[in-house]
Amino acid sequence: MKTITIRLEGIMQSYGESSDSPTANYKTTGDHPTKSAIIGMIASALGYRRDDERIESLNKLSYAVRIDQPGSQMVDYQNVRYREKSEVKNTRTWHYNLQEAVFLAAVSSQDDKAIEKIEYALHHPRFALFLGRRSNVPFGPLETKCHDSMTPVEVLETAEWQAEEWYRKWYRKKFPMENTAILEIYADAELLPERPERAVRDVVKSFSQNKRMHEYRLEAHTSTSVDFKFSSNDYQDHDAMKML
Repeated sequence: MKTITIRLEGIMQSYGESSDSPTANYKTTGDHPTKSAIIGMIASALGYRRDDERIESLNKLSYAVRIDQPGSQMVDYQNVRYREKSEVKNTRTWHYNLQEAVFLAAVSSQDDKAIEKIEYALHHPRFALFLGRRSNVPFGPLETKCHDSMTPVEVLETAEWQAEEWYRKWYRKKFPMENTAILEIYADAELLPERPERAVRDVVKSFSQNKRMHEYRLEAHTSTSVDFKFSSNDYQDHDAMKML
């Protein structure tokens, strides 16, 4: 078994858990990347088009994701004017996004060559990669790492904290008595058989814009602790006068 981790960071990210219709006025986001979003990213990297039958086989990948930096929600409001036959109409849309968020996603397979192919494709994508929506692009090339003989959850329980330095310093000041940070992990239920489950509409049947289809899968939740790995000097307030 091989597992690949993918660091996800961008100006904005958006992960709709309910398979929002492309014509819906309200497009919401969950607080962590959905499995279907990561499958969509992998499919784009591999060069699969929206109606490619091979996309459905990617659902067999084991999946987990860790929230390293939660971010905050913001709303993109748009007033759209369009013409329908001879009549001019107006409609309004609200697109919800996560800003300043960082996640560490992990996918695995018993087929080592399949994971190696995915990792190569993520660094040499055939189509553009995005974070949930086409308008939300990653910060530069994706950072990935391959792990042998570990499940996605095991990898995320031991991986270094991926949050930005400013966020880690803020966390440290908010919890000065703590030596570790608690990070949330969401995974395929079979990876966490003893944890509570919930059903999410997150199994890709079709990405076609004419007939987008998703089915339900079971998702479980756990958490892990990570070290700060900062020296005490890193938390002192900045004093510009010391530079003079």
